[in-house]
Amino acid sequence: MVKRPLCLAAVLLIGIQAVLVGGFRIAKDLKASPLELAAEDRDVISLAGTVSRREEKPKYQVYYLTDNRVRLENQIIEESKILVYVKREESQFFQNQKDQEKKEIAVGNTLYLTGEVRFFQEASNPGNFNQKFYYQKQGIHANVWADQVQILDPRVWRIREGLTVLRCRWKELLTACLGDYYGNSMSAILLGDKSGLDTELKELYQKSGIGHILAKKCTNEYICV
Repeated sequence: MVKRPLCLAAVLLIGIQAVLVGGFRIAKDLKASPLELAAEDRDVISLAGTVSRREEKPKYQVYYLTDNRVRLENQIIEESKILVYVKREESQFFQNQKDQEKKEIAVGNTLYLTGEVRFFQEASNPGNFNQKFYYQKQGIHANVWADQVQILDPRVWRIREGLTVLRCRWKELLTACLGDYYGNSMSAILLGDKSGLDTELKELYQKSGIGHILAKKCTNEYICV
C-alpha cells in the first residue's frame, strides 16, 4: 500500500468522505424536528401520512409513516417520519374513506389519524438504552398512539406488503412448530422480531456478551421490512 501512493490516497479520500457524510447525516438527524419545536408531549394532533412499514406486536400494531402532514391547532407541520401505534382490538379493520368498506391497513396506504404525540426519552442512566438516540438515527423524532384511524388512499406497495406478510407467517410457523419460547427465540435471531422474546432469555444473551446474535432490523425502509 505504501508503495502505491495513488491507492493510499484513494483509500484516505474514501475514508474521509465516509466520516464526513456519516457525521453530517447523524448531526442532521439529532436536531429537533419541526414537530418537536411546535408541540408539547401528549398534545393531541391529527395527521396524514403513508405507511412505509408495519409490524405486528402481541398487543398493538406499529406503522412507520412517511411524508406526514400534521395539524396542531391552527398549524400545519411537515414531518418526514412518525411512528404510529394502534392498539389491537377484536377487529383489525379500518374504514376506507373512498369506498366505505372495512379494510386492513397495508404498506403503501395513506392514513388519516388522531392521537397524542409523544417524544422519545433519553437514557435515564449511563449505559442504559437510549431510545431517543436510537430513533433519531432513523430520522424518527415522535410517535403517536392513535385513537381513530381512517384509510384515505388504499393503494398498496405490493412487494413490501408481500415481504411483510411473509415475515409474519414465518414467525407464526416458527412458534407453531417450536412453541412460544423457542419459536420466539428463533424469530428474534432469524427475523429480528424480539416482541415475543422471553425477558430473562434476552437478559441472558446480553450478560453473556452474545446479544449481537439477535438479528438487528435494518433501518433502511427501502430494502427492509
